[in-house]
Amino acid sequence: MFLRGKCPAKDVPGYMIAQVASAVVAARLVLFLKDSPKVEAIKPDVIKSLVAEFLFTFALCYVVLNVATSKKTAGNSNYGLATGFTVFAGAFAVGPISGGAFNPAVTVGSTVLCLSSPENI
Repeated sequence: MFLRGKCPAKDVPGYMIAQVASAVVAARLVLFLKDSPKVEAIKPDVIKSLVAEFLFTFALCYVVLNVATSKKTAGNSNYGLATGFTVFAGAFAVGPISGGAFNPAVTVGSTVLCLSSPENI
């Protein structure tokens, strides 16, 4: 949104902090509500995972920027489908390689969940 000029630069750090903090709270909430389930981290090939996450995070950002913030798509409610199918394609294509987070905040939440699992404390 910042790249498209729809979000002032001064709001970007707060947005990032809110995303990461929300991911941490969500992970802790899952552990609390599910009585600390056993969570096992995947052990991916780091280089392949980074490439996969970069490509599909880029694809997701590109799609959102072009369908949800473009003046050409004003009034078109299909942007949800475009975004959803991009996530689906990424999860199907590289989910087994990287886990398919496509968002650094989701990765932080997953990491907190795994590290907070009773077996890993």
